Amino acid sequence: MSVIGLAILLGIAAANEKSTIAQNQPAGQIMLAPRPQNRVPDNDILVVGNRRDKYKKITEFAESVTKDLDFNNPLARYTSPICLDVSGLKLEQNQQIRKSILFNIELLKIAHGEQHCHVNASVFFVDSPNAIMRSIFKKSPMLFGPLEYDEITKKLKENGKSISIQNIIMRGVDGDKIVGRAVPSRSASLIDLPIRKDIESSIVLVDRASVVGYDIDQISGFLTFRILANIMVPSSIFGNSILEMFNTGPSAAPKKMTEWDLSYLKEVYSGSGNLRGVRKFGKITRRILLEDK
Repeated sequence: MSVIGLAILLGIAAANEKSTIAQNQPAGQIMLAPRPQNRVPDNDILVVGNRRDKYKKITEFAESVTKDLDFNNPLARYTSPICLDVSGLKLEQNQQIRKSILFNIELLKIAHGEQHCHVNASVFFVDSPNAIMRSIFKKSPMLFGPLEYDEITKKLKENGKSISIQNIIMRGVDGDKIVGRAVPSRSASLIDLPIRKDIESSIVLVDRASVVGYDIDQISGFLTFRILANIMVPSSIFGNSILEMFNTGPSAAPKKMTEWDLSYLKEVYSGSGNLRGVRKFGKITRRILLEDK
């Protein structure tokens, strides 16, 4: 069964709208982040602090986030419009978080579906994501579909505050699905590959208790990043990413997606999807440096 089958099963566990935590938290107001103005042109030079030290810090951040980075694989991304569903909190909270995530997706100029589209990105607020994952893996491991055993065990060792599961399909450059060991006829170069990696669906499990005290924009920014890219949550604190919010706590975490976050995702979704991963990584780090204010 596909990852979507897993979403259906998790939906049962996450549908507890009567959670005490959810009931006691006010829905709050969504403070939508303004669209960035005055973007630094590509040919400008940033003279803020020590440029070399800044680039080193950016590279370390990108390395800690980027998953499956190597020369022979492109970075994964959505190629179909994103159709989002959020559940597990009070209805109003679910709607506000969904609206804020879609705002971020629009800010990044990534296509998304309208209401009643076929869901391919799901967020579930649950009690203990790790416990749910372990239970499902023990009872119905086939629900994890194409995920490798090592990948599943790594996820089971994550910090427990959020777990992301993505169904990633390898395709030819033109979108044809690669069957078995078939190799696309197009040859590779030092820059491009004859393949691309499409994120077919994403599921993010978030511990309900862990989001208490965070703003809508903080939660939605974190979820936007986890949905849109095949990433890891960094264990270190770089001070420049919404991905660090569970490491720092609500007051010290960024109030929304940072310039580093936005630049990272903009570059993942720019240009062709078959660029070698290390080449795309270089473009990501340069873009973050250029657009960091």
